[in-house]
Amino acid sequence: MQPSATHRSPSPADDESKHKSSYASTVDNNHGHQTVSRDMEKQEVPTQSGDARRDSKWGNKEDPFGDEEGAEIKYRTMRWWQAAAIMIAETISLGILSLPSVLARIGMVPGIILICGLGALATYTGYVLGQFKMAYPHVHNMADAGEVLAGPIGREIGGAAQTIFLIFTMGSHILTFTIAMNAITGHATSSPNLHLSPTVSTSLAPAFLSVTNIIFAYAGHVAFFSFISEFRDPSEFPKALYLLQTTDTTMYLVVAIVVYRYTGTDVASPALGSASQTVMKVAYGIALPTILLAGVIYGHVASKYVYVRLFRGTKHMSQRTWFSFGTWAGITFTFWLIAFIIAESIPSFNDLLALISALFASWFTYGMSGIFWLYLNHGGYGRNRTKMCLTGLNVCIVGVGAAVCGIGLYASGKAIHDDGGSGSWTCADNSKS
Repeated sequence: MQPSATHRSPSPADDESKHKSSYASTVDNNHGHQTVSRDMEKQEVPTQSGDARRDSKWGNKEDPFGDEEGAEIKYRTMRWWQAAAIMIAETISLGILSLPSVLARIGMVPGIILICGLGALATYTGYVLGQFKMAYPHVHNMADAGEVLAGPIGREIGGAAQTIFLIFTMGSHILTFTIAMNAITGHATSSPNLHLSPTVSTSLAPAFLSVTNIIFAYAGHVAFFSFISEFRDPSEFPKALYLLQTTDTTMYLVVAIVVYRYTGTDVASPALGSASQTVMKVAYGIALPTILLAGVIYGHVASKYVYVRLFRGTKHMSQRTWFSFGTWAGITFTFWLIAFIIAESIPSFNDLLALISALFASWFTYGMSGIFWLYLNHGGYGRNRTKMCLTGLNVCIVGVGAAVCGIGLYASGKAIHDDGGSGSWTCADNSKS
């Protein structure tokens, strides 16, 4: 099955007046009906609509929110800079708190190289997600993308994986909230060890645990399809992506280096636990709104997937009814309850982030983007030297996702086993977990 034609979005003025999704444009010429298709790396080129893969059912499938003209609830309202602000809040909140401990575990130089390298790769894979969304406007989440790749089975696998990942991430926000409250209420104290190391000799499992912590810092990709679906002009997504990646990579480097420089090898994770008791209380007090906001964003995306799955194409998507409100409240409450159970069961901050990254972020941020690119460019891998290089790159990205998943599961499983479950379902201090 060949991907459907990339659809051309209307001008911002048209978007503002009608709030209609418009990814598609068709033209007629002397050769018959054609569909405009975007070369994934270059310009738009017309492709005959008779192509077997591009004649699939996806070409006629609407975006998830349908025609919003006159609708009571409008979803496609975001400008790129608004989306960028949400993406920054979603991505930076927790991952940044574990990065100083990464430098302590593997050394400053390797840590900086990994933060920059994985950040650059995450920028490219995010761009590929945007390409896939433009080619398939109806894709609102990983379930829809899975359906394009593998039919109903792919839809169920993608939907389940996305939901589980988001709930685990919600659990990490609950865990961080409890850590913050422990610190604010006076559980924690610290005394920094200012010894620094450019490199550190360590075994495979602890070292790879650091890699998964960095990957979690770039784990916002799972929500990109949902965000793009609510753009006024989806073609503006790359601008939001570049602002996100520039901001988060810069902040990750600054925070990791500065905190490690002034705290040393005994830096806690989350890093705020390394400050003096007074500074730690103030810092967590300032950080709490961001921790809560980002958790709410993840909860919103998880709940919206189920909500859209239930009510797609019905009046409940565009009207406020008691039934739609009650359903939304029930979905949200259920997901946060499950997240709370997870947070209480895995009370170590680093271990929980590592498990989430290995199982899901390895694929959503890296591996799946490689698969999407290969699918979009099927049949053109050897078209020219650029395509051949990009094919090799994306095959490697799939390999990176698989390797991080396998080795990361071993490292996180070993860490959870070594911790022995201490602190689970207790009121013990976890402010320096």
